[in-house]
Amino acid sequence: MVEQTVLDWLADYSSLSSNEVHTFASTVHQNSEVISALYAVLEDRQKYNELVGPVCTTLFEFYRSQEAELKRFTLIFLPTLIYVYLNAVAHGEKKSCRGVEALLLGLYNLEAVDENCQAQNVSFRLPSLAQSSIYHEPMSLAPASLTESALRRLEECNTKLVKWGPFSQLEKILSQNRASVMTALLFIYNQHISSLQKHCMDQLCKVTSKLVTQGFNKPGKRMSYSNDVPRVLPRIPVSPKFLLEILHSLYYSIFNGDSGLALQAVDDVHNRASYQGYTEVLLVTSAIKNSTSHAYSGQLTDNPMGISLAISPQTTSTVVSKSIITNASFRTKKLPDDIPIQISRGPDGENALGSISEEKEETGNGVGKEGTVTGKDVGGEAPPRRSLPKMAVSFGKKTRERLKTTKSRLVNGGEDQQQQPGEELITDTVGATDEIIEQVRTMQVSSV
Repeated sequence: MVEQTVLDWLADYSSLSSNEVHTFASTVHQNSEVISALYAVLEDRQKYNELVGPVCTTLFEFYRSQEAELKRFTLIFLPTLIYVYLNAVAHGEKKSCRGVEALLLGLYNLEAVDENCQAQNVSFRLPSLAQSSIYHEPMSLAPASLTESALRRLEECNTKLVKWGPFSQLEKILSQNRASVMTALLFIYNQHISSLQKHCMDQLCKVTSKLVTQGFNKPGKRMSYSNDVPRVLPRIPVSPKFLLEILHSLYYSIFNGDSGLALQAVDDVHNRASYQGYTEVLLVTSAIKNSTSHAYSGQLTDNPMGISLAISPQTTSTVVSKSIITNASFRTKKLPDDIPIQISRGPDGENALGSISEEKEETGNGVGKEGTVTGKDVGGEAPPRRSLPKMAVSFGKKTRERLKTTKSRLVNGGEDQQQQPGEELITDTVGATDEIIEQVRTMQVSSV
C-alpha cells in the first residue's frame, strides 16, 4: 500500500507540464496519505530501499523550484532526514543512505549562497530600548533621561549583532563538518517553522526524542549484554549548537502542536545535556521547563508562540487598600438638632423645673410688675425645655454677694431704701440681667 502510493505520486509529478506545476503545488500539502507514505519510506529505508533514491531526488527538485509551496513541502521531512542520516552514520551504514546524504548536502549548498552565488550572511539584532522595533518607538518613552542617544551608549547589543554564516559550499559531508551542516539545516527549518502544519510539529518531537535518547536505558529497565537480548543501539553524537536549534523548534511546538510530546522532548534534551555536560543547553531547557509549568494550561484560549497574557475583565469599581488614608477616611457624625432635657420629678410629684416665677421692677416709671412664665401657659402642656445658653458675663464672689443682698432688699418691698455706694450700678446690672433672661425665655417659648 505504501509502495504503491509513493509510485503513483512520483508518476503524477513526472507527467506534469510547466503550466500544471503551480496547481500541483497548491494541493500537495492536503494529501495526507502521500505524506504518511513518505515518512514510512524514509524511516524504514531498508524495506523500501529502491524508493529512497527517487524520493530524495524529487524532494530536491521541489526545493530548487520557484514554487514556495513545493519548497516548504521538502522542509516538512527535514528533521526525519537528519535523524535517518545521523542514525545510519552511528551504525556505520553511511553507504546505504547516499541518497539522503546527497539531499542534505544539496539543501545546505543552496542556502549557503545567495542568488548571485555569493556567500550568504544572515544577521539580525535583538530588540532593545535604544532603537525602535516592531514592539516600541523610542519617542514614546516618557522620562527625558531615557533618550535614544543615552540608551545607545549603554546598550551593547547594537554593536554585537546575531549572525548566521557565511558558510562555504561543500563537496561532501565529513566528520569535521557534519555537526555544523546539521545545525545550519535546522536553522533553515526554524526560519519556516511558522508556515508548517501541526503534524510537522508532532513528527519533529518524536524524531527529537529518538535522536537524543538512542543508546540510553529507559527508566526501570536494565541493559543486558547476553546473547538472547539484543544490545543497546549506538548513541548519536550531538553538539550544543545542534541541541539549541532543536530547542527553538520544540519551544514553538509546545504552543502550536502537541504540548505533551513537546514537553517530553524537552525533558529528553535536558537529560542528554546533563549527561554531556552542556551548560548552555541546560540553561535553555531549565528556562523552558520553568516558564511553561505555569504559563501553559493546555486550553484553547492560550496564546500561540509562548506569549502568555493574563487580562482581567473590565470593571468599573476601584479596589482601594484599607491601609490607605484619604480625606474620605475622616467622616463626621451628625449630632441631633435638639437634645431634650429630662424633666425630673420633685418629692411632691410636681415638676422640679416646671415654672419660673420672678418679680421684675421697672425703673422707668417706678411701678413694680409681677410676671410669671410657665410651661403650661403656652399650649396647655409643658413642652420639652431646651437648654439655655450660658451667659457670657461672669461675676466675682463679692459682686454675687452684693447682687444677692440688693435683690433681697428689692423683693422685701423697698426696706432700707438707702443704698450703699455702688448699689446703683449693681441694681442696673440686675435689671439688665433679668431683662436678657426674659427675652431669651420669650424667644424659646415662641419658637416652641
